[in-house]
Amino acid sequence: AKVMGLYRHAVKGLSADSAEVIVLGGAGECFPDDRRYALLRKERQQQKPFDASSPEWLHKQNFLCAFTNPKLMARYKSTYRISSSRVDDASSSHSSSSVLAPSTPRAIPCDDYYLPAVKSDEGTTPPAVQRLLSIEDRTTGQHLFGPADLASMAGRESLGTF
Repeated sequence: AKVMGLYRHAVKGLSADSAEVIVLGGAGECFPDDRRYALLRKERQQQKPFDASSPEWLHKQNFLCAFTNPKLMARYKSTYRISSSRVDDASSSHSSSSVLAPSTPRAIPCDDYYLPAVKSDEGTTPPAVQRLLSIEDRTTGQHLFGPADLASMAGRESLGTF
């Protein structure tokens, strides 16, 4: 078998982003961040709100996706990237997304322990990870959403109101 392309749909139903390299954590690992997020349909949310402490499997008809609204979803083009930000000392703060993707698009494991840790007086702490999503209209090129950090509750809530 020959792999012809690597694509990840970070948000179920939105367009995919391509990667030239992926890094898996080990046997049984899935494609990093593929369908990590989904747009729960308003009717479903009203029936039974999502409980993050006790998630359950739901059929794709419960989500806004190409299966439930193909014409609408075909209009959207999404961009998704993972980056880490760190503070080396009190005077400098910078994004180290180059640590994650030095020269080519990459899909990396989403768990923080795969990213370089930051050493401080208090010990070693993982970097702050951002999962940035932007959406535009394919037909007009108009910017519709983002960038929003889906690693944060505020970012996920803003996507929920999109």
